[in-house]
Amino acid sequence: MILQQSDQRCASTSSRRPARRGNGGKVGQKRKKNDDVADKMEKYLELKTKQVEEENDFSIKNCNALLSRLEGLSGEERADAYDIFKDVQNREIFMTAEPSSRLIWLRKKIVCRTADMFTYYYLCSVV
Repeated sequence: MILQQSDQRCASTSSRRPARRGNGGKVGQKRKKNDDVADKMEKYLELKTKQVEEENDFSIKNCNALLSRLEGLSGEERADAYDIFKDVQNREIFMTAEPSSRLIWLRKKIVCRTADMFTYYYLCSVV
């Protein structure tokens, strides 16, 4: 009798619990997420590597080498160009521009930079 009651309890508790099927697919999901993260990290690394390579192509050193071959620039304009070359986009434009427009572009940048400085100093002195 005691044995029968014990069997009945085991049968009743086992019928209430759903059967476990492995781990519910969680390990597979974790692997997929880890693979996705690894893929994203790899793509990010490739992007950063490409970015560094492009920045090296348009380095300040390369810009200065090209600047030294430009004729018709004063010493003051050359010094102003160094500040303009602090911006990566400006370096890229300078390096890839046609030689005939390179000097014109650089002088326009210098004028805009100088005008911005005067505006800044004027506004600061008014306040």
